[in-house]
Amino acid sequence: MLRIARRLFLTLLAALAVTLPLGSAPAPAAAQAHTGYLTESVGFVNDGEHLSGTVLVPASPGPHPAVVIIAGAGPRTRDEYLAEAKAFATAGIVTLIYDKRRDGYSMLERSYEQLADDAAAGLRALTGRDDVDPARAGVWGHSEGGWVAPLAAARHPEIRFVVMTGASGFTPAESQAWSNCEYLGHTGFAARFCTALGENVVRIAVATGLFPEAMHDPVPLLRRLEVPALVLLAEHDRSTPAGASARVFESELAADSRACTVPDVDHEFRDSADGFASGDLAEEPLRFTAQWMTDHARASSCPWEAPAAAADVVPTLAPQSAPLLPIGLLLAALSGFAAYPLTALIRRFRGVRGRPPLAVPLRVATASGALGAMGAVLVAGWVLATGAEGSLGPVVAERPLAWLLLQLAVVTALAAAAVAVAGWVRRPLHGWGAVRAAIVIACTGLLAIAAVPWGLLTL
Repeated sequence: MLRIARRLFLTLLAALAVTLPLGSAPAPAAAQAHTGYLTESVGFVNDGEHLSGTVLVPASPGPHPAVVIIAGAGPRTRDEYLAEAKAFATAGIVTLIYDKRRDGYSMLERSYEQLADDAAAGLRALTGRDDVDPARAGVWGHSEGGWVAPLAAARHPEIRFVVMTGASGFTPAESQAWSNCEYLGHTGFAARFCTALGENVVRIAVATGLFPEAMHDPVPLLRRLEVPALVLLAEHDRSTPAGASARVFESELAADSRACTVPDVDHEFRDSADGFASGDLAEEPLRFTAQWMTDHARASSCPWEAPAAAADVVPTLAPQSAPLLPIGLLLAALSGFAAYPLTALIRRFRGVRGRPPLAVPLRVATASGALGAMGAVLVAGWVLATGAEGSLGPVVAERPLAWLLLQLAVVTALAAAAVAVAGWVRRPLHGWGAVRAAIVIACTGLLAIAAVPWGLLTL
């Protein structure tokens, strides 16, 4: 990670991660009154990063419970969890929402320990207030925050409870692979393409360092958790395997903790019938969570009847099993296919006229093979960048039409190469023509080998 050198330089600052005004920034704004709560702007520092946020303070007299909201993945801002913060504040809980750090956090770089320390620094900003009861101060983490929250509790004893929503009991890599398959299925891919696309893309991202914190295992932290925990899982979660995670949380958390599955909501806890189309933010989970935090995090029964357990099958991923070779073969094939028209230009520049032997099948193999190889790389990149959210167009034969065309292109390239080989046997090529034909046929062979693990030859 590129942050190593920077962390060495900032070690002293990290040790002094205490609450203070936002560096040389203006002093916190005066409290603004809202219905049932007040808002105050605050700043605090951790690991050299100045973090800014908003504290929502109940209008009723304290001392109150307090909670810091830990955001999910991505460059989240405080406003994205304003609805949750308002619900907690009106229920009598001092709530901090803050903008996620920019330094050290990106698609290619992040540290859960650093994020955990950010949340703890924010909690110290709350527990230093006269209207906060430190014995009832904790953290609430959503999605990626569900991995960060128990880590924060393990590193900072001032955290007295943990709430995890939309959390996973598996590593980020395994959760992402499972999610990829869910969205691929929604896009139109048959389940048999799950391993080829959904899992292989994640394996490659892990092996090449494109997926920071990919192998973070939450189970050891759950076993070590010494404070009460509440886990809320969404019945129609498509980003984390709620059904399988429920079993992990129920078996690993202590008796004073609870894991509840909320029916008819998606990963963001919005009303949803399938997890792909969302409605309004569900209010009942927020009320139950606020009551749980207010009651000193006492164990209580889940207010929802448990939905039927989802039959989640979460893949087991290991970085060393990454199929890097197929990607290399695809790129090598692309380079070889590009050489064929280049040699044609050289031939024309030298004044050579006439159609060379086997020109038609070799050109067909070149064009279709390049289309199949380039398309496969682009689709893999789409899955990596978006988690397969979105659409690839109409669905034909249990696959998007765009993918079907790529499959047909690969088959066409194989057929054209076979014709060229057969023609070459009957009429041996010589000189430069033999070299060009050999390049195209070899690249088509590389494409065929790479096509198998990526599902391009899957019926």
